[in-house]
Amino acid sequence: MRRSHLALILIAFVALLGAAVSDRAVSFPVPLNHFYVVPNAATYKAIAGSEFLKSEFAVTETRTTVRADSTYTGFYVYGVNTYFEFLESISDGSIAKGASGVAFGVDEPGGLKAIAAALPEEFPGEAQLITRALNDRAVPWFFMAAPKSLPYGDPSGFSFWLMEYHPSFLAEWKPQPGSSNKGIARCDILGRYAVTLGGQPAKPLFEDVTGLTVALEEGRIKRWSELCQAFGFRLGRDKEATVLEGPGFTLRLLPARSDWRGVREILLRLRRRPVNPGEHKMGTSVLTLRSDASAAWSF
Repeated sequence: MRRSHLALILIAFVALLGAAVSDRAVSFPVPLNHFYVVPNAATYKAIAGSEFLKSEFAVTETRTTVRADSTYTGFYVYGVNTYFEFLESISDGSIAKGASGVAFGVDEPGGLKAIAAALPEEFPGEAQLITRALNDRAVPWFFMAAPKSLPYGDPSGFSFWLMEYHPSFLAEWKPQPGSSNKGIARCDILGRYAVTLGGQPAKPLFEDVTGLTVALEEGRIKRWSELCQAFGFRLGRDKEATVLEGPGFTLRLLPARSDWRGVREILLRLRRRPVNPGEHKMGTSVLTLRSDASAAWSF
């Protein structure tokens, strides 16, 4: 190869590398907050009724959440910085079997406003304030913003959004004596949930979500990948999937099929090696505990 050709290739490579770096629009981490899955009725019943999940695996609760915009019931599994929920389907179709969703969060005060300023074409309006009922009172809970290219409540059954906890939430949601009752970090909120639930179990296995495998249409994979790169995620590929490396977790995106879409598998970090590694089957889902203090849950 002639030196002039090699020089041109190197210049093009450097230009592409510089463009990839400059594509990052946000200077602070945008990590996973939580995700939800709506399983079939038998699987939901098996998960919500699992004594292992409630007594050993994690701090959990079954609750009905009353918001100004919706009411739903689910089984919640809490970690240190991340959590996930299994929702009961609703016959009116507002929460449909097979639906799922993923929320990224920001621990930086004013983070959503900074993201909207950096990506005005995706977040053109004000973030929505979500409240939560407590003793017949609406408590400010978090701000929510969905990108224009991936609208919330998409007919595909998959939703994606960003969230930032309200600064007064801890002061108004079951405030604790001796606590500052301040903070919007994910660990602050999940720590409060654990305290108000009695800290059960005393030494839970589950620590945090480290990976998600999500099946989507090709167009949605492209748009989500571009958004994640603007949030600072590194883009790659393995044999099957588009891979996005974010702060503390890996997102794998696969092409969806008619009967296979949304959140398909999660990877988890455990606080310690399980005494009894192996499978826990709950309906059509399988939770596999591994001897290296990790776990996988497929749906």
